[in-house]
Amino acid sequence: AYQQADSNFQKLSAEALKCCYKFVARDRSVCEGLAAKVGWPKELLESAFSLFDQLKEADVSHLPGWNYSVEKEQKFISVSIVLPEGVEPTAVNIDLAPEKVCVVTCGYPDLVIDLPVPVQAAEAEPAKYKRSGRKFVLRLPT
Repeated sequence: AYQQADSNFQKLSAEALKCCYKFVARDRSVCEGLAAKVGWPKELLESAFSLFDQLKEADVSHLPGWNYSVEKEQKFISVSIVLPEGVEPTAVNIDLAPEKVCVVTCGYPDLVIDLPVPVQAAEAEPAKYKRSGRKFVLRLPT
């Protein structure tokens, strides 16, 4: 019974970490305040942040993850972003700024792509998802 409870605690801890990290902020004090407000036990939050600290210190550069390409065309910048294995397109958030593209999903480091020239972010069409290559394609007007 203890192992089952310990396993459930670890799962809840990981979920707490995901919620704080993905939906709230990467600032511990913000997550602590919100967790206290909704009644999370202090032990759960401490366990979640212990995992968070380990992730921050981990060297993830060698792990499989994001693949992308950037091509400069005459009036556009084309960006292709291949999703990591197991990541569904609905779990990905793509933000566009004039000089960069930021891609976020749970379980992977954020991907920040610097663009070779500024783009007109407000004029860009929504990203298109290509199932055959499991990738998003963006055509960004320059």
